[in-house]
Amino acid sequence: MRKFLLGVSLTANVVLGYLLLKDEDTVEELRERLEHAGDEVVGKVQQAKGNLTGDTKDKVAGAAKEAKGAVEDKVQDVKEDVKDAAE
Repeated sequence: MRKFLLGVSLTANVVLGYLLLKDEDTVEELRERLEHAGDEVVGKVQQAKGNLTGDTKDKVAGAAKEAKGAVEDKVQDVKEDVKDAAE
């Protein structure tokens, strides 16, 4: 029974992935979201490095990169809301 449920879950995930990826707009939106998340993670890591080394430049640059990722993510939200409203 466990293997059956795992198979059903895997099949559902594959179908969902296919449906998401066949729409090019969705793929582009996902790519942009990943880029924004990447900026936020890199910024946090750079801030942590600055905290460990005491380097103020790393702290500031990391905070700026993290903020950039967060702002771009919010801009993406607005774009999607406008697109949804237009449809």
